[in-house]
Amino acid sequence: MDDYQFGFRTNSDFSIYLRINPALMDPACSSTSRDRREEHVPQGAIAIHTGGGFYSKSLLERIQPYCREACDSGLQQLLLGKSAVEAVTEAIAVLESCSYLNAGIGSNLNRVGLPELDASIMDGNDGSFGSICCCKILANPIRGARLLLDNCRRGVDTNGLVLPLMLSESGIEHFCREKGLRTCSPEDLITEDSYRYFREEIDAVSRQQNSTTGMHTTATNLADTVGAVAVDSTGRTASGCSSGGLLLKHPGRIGPAAVTGCGCYSKSFGLGPSIACCTSGTGEILMRSNLARSYCESVIASPDPDPFTPINKIFSKDVVYNPVYSCYPERYTALIGLFVSEGSGAELIWGHNTPTFVISYQTTCMKKSKFICSKLKSSSLSEAYAISSTRLKFI
Repeated sequence: MDDYQFGFRTNSDFSIYLRINPALMDPACSSTSRDRREEHVPQGAIAIHTGGGFYSKSLLERIQPYCREACDSGLQQLLLGKSAVEAVTEAIAVLESCSYLNAGIGSNLNRVGLPELDASIMDGNDGSFGSICCCKILANPIRGARLLLDNCRRGVDTNGLVLPLMLSESGIEHFCREKGLRTCSPEDLITEDSYRYFREEIDAVSRQQNSTTGMHTTATNLADTVGAVAVDSTGRTASGCSSGGLLLKHPGRIGPAAVTGCGCYSKSFGLGPSIACCTSGTGEILMRSNLARSYCESVIASPDPDPFTPINKIFSKDVVYNPVYSCYPERYTALIGLFVSEGSGAELIWGHNTPTFVISYQTTCMKKSKFICSKLKSSSLSEAYAISSTRLKFI
């Protein structure tokens, strides 16, 4: 298949070779490929996004080191022979520590000035899922979600009682004590900037000017849900996401980052095709469309699994232009997907109708991660979208 190009960007500059198994080798790594095979070095790939939104030059400069660290942290897990789930967890934990992003510390505040964080993670191998929602006491809610994923695998406790896979409010606090997971106060999650954005938006709404809709409207911190996808040496995939949700959201509002199939989804079929996806954008649309799951299942369901046609339909018809969602003034959508197919390679694909969308990725044969800020070329956000990909090649 030729390099795929669509919308308002080309991917010729972004083509990479992802090493998933010894049969799929990047020529750039050919000098060491034989040694790696002999040493049985684990292989795989990690990709992250920092949310669709409006990225200024200064904001890009601030978040780029965190994107690099997130890829490094995830890749280290893969190089140690650990699973894609561990890679996704560690990558997202780094992004949650970045106060410039809407996840973890420095996230958006709700209408009463408190943080309420959502996070989830999914293992494509067995469909295990863990979710934290409306969390006020974890700087890294993805770690809580990761522990809940283990509950999903176990099913019941030693007393035969069903274990939860999603927790909120007081349930999170009890669970953290039980698991020895370090907690914090809500105030620890609020930064000077996040409180300033809150006050500015409160003042704007009170003046009936510039009221918030889909994404917050301040000009310095306008990103959305963060996420990660990964594939490990076994070809199994995982995905995860974390978010502070909408600025001035209703207290108790649960967003797509906590809901299975909306913020993230992953499915693996052993030697068959595997896919992982995570999303960003107007949360209520992501939830109503069950976007992450819909995309993954559309890819897998086709007779000849195709990651491109479904993402094209998302932006040209099914979601962005669906009249069902016309009640939302801003129908922002962004996603990344990692598709692995035995015998035909792998594709990392992303699409968005937000003005900008930041992704970063690294494979086990890349010395450093690749950082991309994808931008729309059209000034009309209601009509513009961009889709790009990086392609795996065989030798």
